[in-house]
Amino acid sequence: MDYSSITTFFLLISVFVALSLLVSIGATSVLDDLISSVFRVLHGNNTLNLIVINLSLLGDTSTLLLLAIALTIIKRTRKVGIVFLTCILIIIISSMYIKILVGRHTPPIIFPHSLYTSQKQIIEEEVVSPLAKNLSYPASHVAIVTCFAYIVELKMVSKSKLLTILIWSYPFFMAFSRLYLMQYYLADVIGGFLLGLVVGIGISSIMHLNWYGK
Repeated sequence: MDYSSITTFFLLISVFVALSLLVSIGATSVLDDLISSVFRVLHGNNTLNLIVINLSLLGDTSTLLLLAIALTIIKRTRKVGIVFLTCILIIIISSMYIKILVGRHTPPIIFPHSLYTSQKQIIEEEVVSPLAKNLSYPASHVAIVTCFAYIVELKMVSKSKLLTILIWSYPFFMAFSRLYLMQYYLADVIGGFLLGLVVGIGISSIMHLNWYGK
C-alpha cells in the first residue's frame, strides 16, 4: 500500500473502533431506535416487502461463500476468489468476537413472519457461535458484501463512474434490506461497512491483489 492507502486504512480502523465504543455504551441507541421505527412503518407496503425479501437473498453469507468458491475454481478469477474467501472467513470470525465484546442485542422488533413465509423465504441469520447469537454489531452480512464490492472495483477492467456506482450500490441495498428486515440497527450496518473495508483493504494488500492485469 502507498502512503495514502495506509493513512486511509488506519483512519478506517480508528473510526470503526470509535463507533464500536459508542455502540457498546449505548450512545447510538436513540438514533438507531428512530431509524428502526421508520422502517417498521414501511412494512405496510406488501410490494416493497416482497422486493426487499428477495433482494436480501443476494447478500446471504451462504450465497457469497458459494460465489467465492466458484471464483477459486475458475483459473482466470482464482486469486480474486481466494482473497474473497479469505476475507469472508476473517469477517465471520472477527465479527463473532466483536459482537461478544460489544454485546449489542438485535432489534426487539421482529419483521412480521407472515410477510415472508408465504413466499417460502427464510431470512438468513448470522453465521456465528451460539455465544454471539442475537447480537448484532457489527453486521457481518454488510461487511462481506462491502468487501466484495471493494475487491470487484479493485479488479475492474473499466473504471467508469457508472460501473463504480453500480458496484457500490450493492452494499447500500444490502444494508437497506437488512435494516428493513429488522435484523440490524443503523450503527450495526455502518460498523459492518467499515469492517468490510478494513478487511478488504488489508487482505488485498497482504495477498498482493493488484489492479487488473497486474
